[in-house]
Amino acid sequence: MKFWESRFVKITVKVLDFFARIALMLPVIKKLPLNFIRFFIVGSADFLFELLLLLFLVDIVHLPLIPILSVIYLPNLLTTIVGSFTGYTLNKAWSFEDNTDNVAKQFGKYVAVVIFNIALNNIFFGFWFGTVFSSLTDNVVLSSTAAKILATSFQVITSYLAYKHIVFRKDKEVLTEVTV
Repeated sequence: MKFWESRFVKITVKVLDFFARIALMLPVIKKLPLNFIRFFIVGSADFLFELLLLLFLVDIVHLPLIPILSVIYLPNLLTTIVGSFTGYTLNKAWSFEDNTDNVAKQFGKYVAVVIFNIALNNIFFGFWFGTVFSSLTDNVVLSSTAAKILATSFQVITSYLAYKHIVFRKDKEVLTEVTV
């Protein structure tokens, strides 16, 4: 059995469906593509997971926020990697309802997007944490949280476009069937 067809993923999808139904009650949300709404819900859940993991690593484990290569911070790098894999599984199963059997090819594209996203996220995190917020406050938890929020915000749009048009791209024939 494929992991994205597992009972755990199916239960998670049911929970996410609940949040999607709530979101669709708002008229402004109804105008957005369903896969974007689902992508955003998956991303939001994944973001909360990543943020909690980041705070756990920084505040409880005391993993230091020391820059590697000037802009890459180990705790943020670890949370971004873990979050990328949970996001892929849920986006494949639910957001884009992808049934592709050629997982190796798709996963290769996914890894390329993940590497780009990790680089983008860490560059923005490094800029916001290392340059802006650390000069405003000595509170590491506050400045790392604010930097994570801003870095992830920049990543949302690039991720959605890459997933929709590269990783989970539908054939033109499938798109015609869906839109007709």
